Amino acid sequence: MAILTQRVLGFRPNDYWDHSAAIYARIKGERRRWVIDGALRRGCVHELPAETFSETHRGELDGRPPEELLGERLPDLGAGEVEIARVVIRGADPAVISIRADRTRDGQRVTVRAAFERGGVFAGRDPTATLAQCRASRLPSLSELIEIIERSCGAQSLSADAPGTPSEGLDFWRERSLLQLGPAVRLQVHAAAVHARSDYYSGLAAWSALSAQVWSVRKAEEIGLPPPGPSAPGLTERRDDQPHRYC
Repeated sequence: MAILTQRVLGFRPNDYWDHSAAIYARIKGERRRWVIDGALRRGCVHELPAETFSETHRGELDGRPPEELLGERLPDLGAGEVEIARVVIRGADPAVISIRADRTRDGQRVTVRAAFERGGVFAGRDPTATLAQCRASRLPSLSELIEIIERSCGAQSLSADAPGTPSEGLDFWRERSLLQLGPAVRLQVHAAAVHARSDYYSGLAAWSALSAQVWSVRKAEEIGLPPPGPSAPGLTERRDDQPHRYC
């Protein structure tokens, strides 16, 4: 089983705002990000409609498929805020958890917080709660970002009805998928239903895939199933295997 080195875990970007990833950092919709990413890969981003790049979806949201709306109902970002990572949950309860950073006016501190897609388990939860702070000269390392994500994504953080429930991080969502769909569905499918990624921290997707693999092996032992294979389709985000709407 692969491991993440201390060098990878210790990586921290120099800046969030003066960075090529800033093209995505304020776009909330998952599908619109996917469209932009595909257009960039194909060299035809100039052909995309202007509304593709708007911070908030300007079209009619009601009646659209849930997959197309994923992320669009996240709370708006602050004036100088950017998204530095996101957790995408697919399956029976599609949702997005957005990890965001902003600078204080004097530029001396960076505030990191989580925002949640409204509805479902997020009902009644304040999406503006600050989770952590760090010096602007010391943006969170990958290991610190992982800690923030795990602390933000578990049952204790998200459920207003169960404040004493232990936080399980991304595994909370994998367990939820297993509970909803049952053990007849391959464990790799439940593991792949949850994916964390960042355009600033390239190692986050690898950690997410490793976390899914560890959960699959542990869960197989718990319920007496054969050990899962080393990988499964959909373990990481797929961005090139479906036709693009534009270009």
